[in-house]
Amino acid sequence: MEKYCYFNGRIMPLRQAALPLNDIGVLRGYGVFDFLRTYGGCPFLLDQHWRRFSNSAKSLGLKIPLSKIRAEKIIKNLIRKNKLREATIRLVLTGGASDDTLHFDPRRANFFILISRVPEYSSSDYQRGVSVLASEFKRELPLVKSNNYITAVKFKNSAQARRHNELLYHYNNEVLEGATSNFFLFKKNILITPQSGVLSGITRNFVIKLAKNKFGVVERPVKLGELAGADEAFITNSTKEILPIVRIGKLKIGDGMPGPNTKLLMSMFKERVANYR
Repeated sequence: MEKYCYFNGRIMPLRQAALPLNDIGVLRGYGVFDFLRTYGGCPFLLDQHWRRFSNSAKSLGLKIPLSKIRAEKIIKNLIRKNKLREATIRLVLTGGASDDTLHFDPRRANFFILISRVPEYSSSDYQRGVSVLASEFKRELPLVKSNNYITAVKFKNSAQARRHNELLYHYNNEVLEGATSNFFLFKKNILITPQSGVLSGITRNFVIKLAKNKFGVVERPVKLGELAGADEAFITNSTKEILPIVRIGKLKIGDGMPGPNTKLLMSMFKERVANYR
């Protein structure tokens, strides 16, 4: 089936869209993106994603060539044309063509929107929890959702990815975030999540608001040594939602199964998005 995207002003078949070979996003990785999904065919938390996308673009001196209102209409049209009830949405903005591969003109930026099917994850991962692998790394610009995911891509294409669902970044003895997610842990009924040096995840913020109805929530630095004392842990992102973590490398979290607090949050999340409009 033909797939459609939006590229620099028009909707077209995906196979026809192409970036110039001297796009600084290709040659230097200079660009930003954002990523969200639909529930019930409606883009979830689009306002928040668009705000983050705009802030990322501004941080790199890039300008989004259209408004959120216009983008929302295009997204809904793309979902219809791709015949997807539930879809993922990727907004991408690159620095555009560059003659010397270092300087760019914001007026020549390339902007596109990709629509894909929401990935399916194993139900056993949610019932039994997954393992993540601790890795010493800190993204260069943690508050910017840049196109540089070299570490994450390399991991996903390694043998380790068959044993561990995700990388858990830490730096200077502090736990930061997952390669494509945010990290949380429970100590008794207190939910704790790193606050600085991490991307402000939209699903992360949504879960924090949900959790405040049932638990104490603390956003603060998390020391690497604290992981051994965690009763429960989980990661969040747009498509995995809330995914329980039962091992970090060789370290078992709690009793090695998803805990009651995590399960309650998962249930609350499902209930909130079930009838999202």
